[in-house]
Amino acid sequence: MGYLTVGVEYDENLTTPTMHSKLMGTLMRAVGERHRLFTLPKHFQQNANTQAGGGYGYTARSKKWSLLKARRYHTQTPLVATGRMRREVIANSRVTATQHKATVRVKNYFPMIAQRRKELEAVTPEEVADMADFVKTNYLRLLQTNEYRRKRRVKR
Repeated sequence: MGYLTVGVEYDENLTTPTMHSKLMGTLMRAVGERHRLFTLPKHFQQNANTQAGGGYGYTARSKKWSLLKARRYHTQTPLVATGRMRREVIANSRVTATQHKATVRVKNYFPMIAQRRKELEAVTPEEVADMADFVKTNYLRLLQTNEYRRKRRVKR
């Protein structure tokens, strides 16, 4: 994934800068986990983004490799031969987050070449827009909870 950076303007009457930072950290972690669980598996499916030159930037595989893979592994699914890499990448990827960005570290059971890592970490503009929309809607929703709302003392 590399990392996603989202900026949110907030009303200081609704929350404090400290609570805003805490809320954004929580939301960025949620975005990273959501990416790991729902978006990352799309990299291992046949779709328009996984075609050569598609949204994820996959390079074209040779005709010889495609035939060999179909004969040996009985699949044409991108980045999948036995399925072990798909399971390892989805299960072992780690999410780190700050108030400014979320990072998904893709881990595999063998060292990946740069091209394969680039293909796995690619994010389409539609996915980025979806993530930003997720942050925006949940920011406003969580801002209404007691945990993140500005607490003011009542003067007596």
